[in-house]
Amino acid sequence: MAEASMQCASGGLYKGARQGRESVTGARLGSEAHDLLGRLSKSEINSIDRVIGLEPGDDTFASELARSVSARRKSPCAESESIFALDQMAIGDGERILLASNMLVIPDRVCEAVAAIEQAGAMALLLILSRINLTGLRRIGGRRIVALEDYPEM
Repeated sequence: MAEASMQCASGGLYKGARQGRESVTGARLGSEAHDLLGRLSKSEINSIDRVIGLEPGDDTFASELARSVSARRKSPCAESESIFALDQMAIGDGERILLASNMLVIPDRVCEAVAAIEQAGAMALLLILSRINLTGLRRIGGRRIVALEDYPEM
């Protein structure tokens, strides 16, 4: 069976909606971040320099993932807020950024975020971690989606 994927159109700055959504917090979120990282190889985990939330409200999940990455490899991983704060972050040239989403709903947001990250001189990794994937896709713009829960496109 063919893998569901979507290609990104080129260009464009990230212009996603600035509306937050409810998120799971506390021990459950930390446990889910740990479980998601268990689906990655050691080399994938070691390639992460910073974790950025894809949407407003994803910053808590991104922080939990960054803490889990740091704990697994025994070296720090930078925590950041959502992609909307990208212009305020001190991102180094070539920094490798993992996109994290509490609930992946709109594939175009990934493409817009990747364009913004690359414009800032960093590199978006070839995977996206999400608690819940509602897109029905396995890849977006060549980036593999790793999710705890996958649902067909809604």
